[in-house]
Amino acid sequence: MAKSLTVTCFDKAEDFLDAAGSLLYEQEATNGLMLGICERLVQKPSAYKDPFFAVVQDDSGKVQLSATMTPPQNMVLADGKDSQAAIPIVVSDLIKRGIHVPGVTGPVHLTDAFTASWKSAAGQEAEVTMRQRVYELREVRMPPLPPGHHRVARAEDIPTIMAWYEAFVAESMHMTGRLKPEQVERMVNESTIFVWEQEDVPVSIAMKTRPIAHSISVSFVYTPPELRRQGFATALVARLSQHLLELGYASVTLFTDLDFPTSNAIYQKIGYRPVTDFRMVSFKDRP
Repeated sequence: MAKSLTVTCFDKAEDFLDAAGSLLYEQEATNGLMLGICERLVQKPSAYKDPFFAVVQDDSGKVQLSATMTPPQNMVLADGKDSQAAIPIVVSDLIKRGIHVPGVTGPVHLTDAFTASWKSAAGQEAEVTMRQRVYELREVRMPPLPPGHHRVARAEDIPTIMAWYEAFVAESMHMTGRLKPEQVERMVNESTIFVWEQEDVPVSIAMKTRPIAHSISVSFVYTPPELRRQGFATALVARLSQHLLELGYASVTLFTDLDFPTSNAIYQKIGYRPVTDFRMVSFKDRP
């Protein structure tokens, strides 16, 4: 006899993690995006406005699917014991509640199933906006390093950080994105941004983000086009990853864009190993 499935929504990240956390942490690298969002909200409930948390459980209480959303960002999905059966249940519940879903992000098999169900139930169109791969590193293979050194970003780097972030978002996400000076100032003060510096000039940038129970992520890896192919980003990510392992994290993760095979190859050379593929999909009304 098939078990019945029920959707449970939560107002607080703590309650969501009580229900789904043990399962999510079994695959921390795969679920790092969702866990990072939740752990940030546990520490700072005001970090995101109107967050959404839900699990689909069978009648024995086993979690079949986990979902979180921080509008206007995509719904993020994580596997459970029978996620394929749970997806139509959560889609139906979202529509009944009148919850707007701008898109979905997660492992490919989940995003594909959710997209098909959402298109049918909500009558919207879907577009794949990015194909990603999650990588995990537990030991750095230090490459030959170019001239220069890595360092924590400083206040005088703020204009450069803002310009490079805008260029990074335009190139990697095909979107317009800007950081406010106060946002960058906070990140600099919290020592989350690092640069590779050559002759007192930053030539590449990366940041640490989403610290969770046993791991942390690297993101915003960018080198201006005119400074590429000199090993700056490789060196910076290698040094930053080693630094993070030395801080006590068991592993470091990062997302790559599969449309940029060069960066995927570079990360593997310094010790990153593929974990799973992700897909980002956006929804829009049909004309």
